[in-house]
Amino acid sequence: MKIPTIWATGVICLVLGVAIGILAAMYLGIGGHTQVVLPTSPVVGDAAGPPGAGAKSAPGGPAGKVGAPSGPSAASQLATLVTKLDLLTNAPLTVTLVDDQKAAVAEQLVGLEELDYLPEADAQKRLDALFEILGEPNKDALSAVGVRWPGAGGGGFQPPYPNPFHGPANAEALSSLQERMKPAPAE
Repeated sequence: MKIPTIWATGVICLVLGVAIGILAAMYLGIGGHTQVVLPTSPVVGDAAGPPGAGAKSAPGGPAGKVGAPSGPSAASQLATLVTKLDLLTNAPLTVTLVDDQKAAVAEQLVGLEELDYLPEADAQKRLDALFEILGEPNKDALSAVGVRWPGAGGGGFQPPYPNPFHGPANAEALSSLQERMKPAPAE
């Protein structure tokens, strides 16, 4: 039986395309149940250290460990620790909210833990509302712990992911914040 060349080529390209797509998804962590942890502090220094530091490395990690991500260098960790100690021993960082603001923040947090997927448009709407509620008086404290204020730049492409509030660390932070945003009992 003869198979037309166009069909054979089409099937081969389809199989290769699917394989490449699966490998790309695995590499980027798309489709898995990876936890997305939101940054809580500014990044200080380059995680890989200065150029030329340490052993020669192959793509993916030190000393030829291909595919194994390398951790932050000791110099980067030291810089981060010194910066955080300076920040934490200087002046207390607080975000002060009146009861109306707490109620408005609580309203923006309602239902986040129940969503299987958090659409980008919904997340942006809630994010904009929270920045509006928090206002300029809280900007310095939030910026000091790594929150990027609108218009500050940064960011970049992030692959689509399920609701980040399903991960244990983010779920705990959300639950804790929701508890603090409840109105104080009347005396």
